[in-house]
Amino acid sequence: MYRYQNNAFRVLGLTSDASIGEIMQRVNEIKVKKSLGIGVSYKFDFSWMGKVDRSEQSVINALQRLENPISRLKEEIFWFWIDTDGDRKALDCLFNKNRQSSYELWKSTIASDVPEKEKVSALVNQMILSHSSVIGREMNLKYKVDAFTKEVCPTCNMQFGQDYRFCIQCGNRLKKLRIESESAKKRNVNLSETHWTNWRFAINRISLLASNELFWERTREKAERINDPRLSVRKIQEIRDNFLGDIANPNFRFLSQSLVSKDYERTKQHAALLNGSSFSYEYLREGFNEILASHVTLINRHCQNSSKEVAEFEQIENKPINTIIDIYSRFEENVSKIIAEGNIVDFNCISDYGLARDGLASNLRDMGIILNNMLAADKAISAKKREWGYQKAYEMVTKALEYASSQYIKQKFAKDEEIAKSNMESARLSSKYNDEGASTQSTSSSAGYNPSKKSSSGSNWKSVIGWILLIGFIVVMVNLNDDSSNGGTSKSTSSYKSKSSSSSPSLYQLKSRSEALAETVKEKESRLFDLEATLKSSGVKLKALESEIDALDLQIKRTSFGKDKLFDKYNQKINKYNTMLESYNNVYSEYQRLFESYKQDISTHDDLVKSYNRKVK
Repeated sequence: MYRYQNNAFRVLGLTSDASIGEIMQRVNEIKVKKSLGIGVSYKFDFSWMGKVDRSEQSVINALQRLENPISRLKEEIFWFWIDTDGDRKALDCLFNKNRQSSYELWKSTIASDVPEKEKVSALVNQMILSHSSVIGREMNLKYKVDAFTKEVCPTCNMQFGQDYRFCIQCGNRLKKLRIESESAKKRNVNLSETHWTNWRFAINRISLLASNELFWERTREKAERINDPRLSVRKIQEIRDNFLGDIANPNFRFLSQSLVSKDYERTKQHAALLNGSSFSYEYLREGFNEILASHVTLINRHCQNSSKEVAEFEQIENKPINTIIDIYSRFEENVSKIIAEGNIVDFNCISDYGLARDGLASNLRDMGIILNNMLAADKAISAKKREWGYQKAYEMVTKALEYASSQYIKQKFAKDEEIAKSNMESARLSSKYNDEGASTQSTSSSAGYNPSKKSSSGSNWKSVIGWILLIGFIVVMVNLNDDSSNGGTSKSTSSYKSKSSSSSPSLYQLKSRSEALAETVKEKESRLFDLEATLKSSGVKLKALESEIDALDLQIKRTSFGKDKLFDKYNQKINKYNTMLESYNNVYSEYQRLFESYKQDISTHDDLVKSYNRKVK
């Protein structure tokens, strides 16, 4: 943040090539002037960089940084280089408060035909000018204190909702919490598009400089001129590795400031600058983790609370569907704003915020599955309420897909969304075209199977089918027995012969077809049992593989070195998961097709039995 404002050379009013003798002389000069009450100012006190701190402590600190060879090299890198006559002319323009002319002079040098090595100083100076200018523009921005009324812990700066009275981060008691006002939700300092264009230019120049070998060659020459054994080759490489990180610090500070102040437009712009930069993945991840720490903590806390409520709800014997929907509504209301803010900052989900989103999505998906199974099991519920319930279940699963950040989590939830949508549409059609009783029976059948809860849903359609078959066979056998038992009386025999003479072949065909169809139904039912067992086994294996993938993903994010092997292992697991998921989906598709055929056969069998009974009578 203060890389330029309190640069050691700026504090002492010196050029970056000043000798240690010149540095000591300037420190003594400042001390004497301060002791005599004389104002201290130098031509490097550029106003756009902010006020220079020349307190006794600041001057001593500047001297200490320049006495240390490692910190001195860093201070030199981030201060104006005076290598050519063009650099001196441009600096004279800066001394005369003419930044535009300086910029144009360095720009013309970069575009000229001079050797590339002579352009390095112009590139560095142009970078320092553009970067310090955009930082200086934002550094002095102030928000109105009375406009911002969000609850914030004064100790750790963590944000809270109205329900909290103690900070869950540091335990500090929260006093005089203020409710966020509507005016505080749309706060913006109205930075122009030109400002953001300048930011993009500065970041671009920094990225080009970081990859410029001539720049690092000149840096090594500076290190040799310092001539100190502490400034080893390894230390220079370390400075190079951290170069972009040192540059990005102001963006993270401004990003955090604008997020806390609810200036979402400014937050969005800085997040875009960081995510679109050449900064390392690990550095961005650490920065976003620090900014979104309170968001991740709150998401996890709300997930724990909702999981506890759901677990308590599942212990109840007669579970009203309104209860699970109320849990979902409260949960969604609590996390929606937190997610909206987090998405602005880390929209690529490279930090722990992405893991928190996956956990949140799993909670929502589980709620949708529970509600779906409740509706499938409850046959007494009204058609309208069933339709509304399935709409809510679909909404839960859809929200889970929206919040999920990992691709394999999205793939896992996609099938649940498809089933929830199918159940919702079936319930809607049943409610529209059937009476309440028919609607209940039809919807129960269509919603009975859910791959996420196979054991509970499978028992529903099995019991329904079993009763249909049993009743059908009982009706047939009763009628056949009645016919055979009445065959001894002349009246009955006469009547039977009269009918059989005209319709006996038809009865025989109906009986044969119904018996053959009954055998077919039994075979399909056996195959359905086998498929269900396969789905259950595959589901367990997929769940175990998901846990392994989650563990690897977390390990990769926490590891700084040797990631190649972890990435290879991670990709192998992902490929294995995708192959297994494809096989699971194929089996499930076969299950669906067979189940539809199975239901059709049962319906046809029932019709044949009814026709047989009518003809017998």
